[in-house]
Amino acid sequence: MRVLIYSDSLVFGGHEEMLLKHVEKSVWPKCTWIGLICAKSNKKYINAAQKLKSVGKVSEVITVNDSNRRLDQFLLFINIKSFLTNIVVLFNLKPDIVMVSAGRIESCNLGFWCAKVLRLPIIFYLPMVHKQYDINPGLLSRFRDFYNHIIYLGAYGFIVITDGQKRDLISRGINQISVVKNIIDIPNANCRKSVNKRNLTLGFLGRIHQKQKNVNFMVSLVCSLSALKPDIRCIVQGDGPDRDHMIHHIDSSGFGSCFEIRDWWDNVDIFFNDIDILVVPSFYEGMPLVMLQALVREIPVVATRVDGMAEVLPDSALFSVGDVAQAKFIVSNLNKNSDEWEQVFQRVKKAIITDTNSSLMSNSILGFIKS
Repeated sequence: MRVLIYSDSLVFGGHEEMLLKHVEKSVWPKCTWIGLICAKSNKKYINAAQKLKSVGKVSEVITVNDSNRRLDQFLLFINIKSFLTNIVVLFNLKPDIVMVSAGRIESCNLGFWCAKVLRLPIIFYLPMVHKQYDINPGLLSRFRDFYNHIIYLGAYGFIVITDGQKRDLISRGINQISVVKNIIDIPNANCRKSVNKRNLTLGFLGRIHQKQKNVNFMVSLVCSLSALKPDIRCIVQGDGPDRDHMIHHIDSSGFGSCFEIRDWWDNVDIFFNDIDILVVPSFYEGMPLVMLQALVREIPVVATRVDGMAEVLPDSALFSVGDVAQAKFIVSNLNKNSDEWEQVFQRVKKAIITDTNSSLMSNSILGFIKS
């Protein structure tokens, strides 16, 4: 069997990292060929994929032209050349099944339609399954949800990362669903440390994208906490389309000296060693990889009461989206040595050890074919 994994994402974030980790860990019985399709401009993703090829986990890495993210829905109608080119690529590769990996289902609709034209079975690997109307109500969102539902109905099956996402899709009449939870490497060293009550350091790690990640919230939170904790620091580490805007926002706040901006690094241990509390202020999420990475290191996480954060974190660590006062109160009164946090840390570690299986991804893909 020939398995093609299609991702033309322009960024290398948590979902792309997790996809490749699953490919690396999986055993692929009866598979004679595994291919990875990447966007030409996503050098980090290509380099990571080439490493898997060098150790024999991937047979071939193929690059395709980038798609226009602002016009995802209409891409096929404005760029017929890319559409036809990708059809030829898929035809020549001759896969038996195509797994399309995307942050949102519409983000890789080019790969979906190319495979659909060739009548290939399609599986989606998705970290988020929100309806667009729930995120941004409006007529355009209604149209996007209608279009996305057509794609949902045209796929062979879905791999999601939480049980809540599976329930959401089932409620929409979609039943071919497998849950493959994120794989987290548990550090060998004991990372436990007490929260520094005086020189408190907050951390934000991830894609700097205001519309989803709400990274500017970190500036408001630091400004609000500065009266209580004059020596407060905040480390923001990541890349993304709004990085320059965020830096300008920090500089104009008058609290620029409290912030340290770092580039995205492969090794996150240095980041986690330098912070006391991770903050996840996102408007919406899947199951944030950075949250799990922090919790297995016994670093508390304060986050918005949405999606995967609400499934994992105690209610005392959750605040309403955009509520600076509520987040300030939680951070100011957080006691990571409490029994509540100890239970959270141990529950997450146990769940990760229990749910991590070397062949979850490959078993799910092959399971769809058998069914």
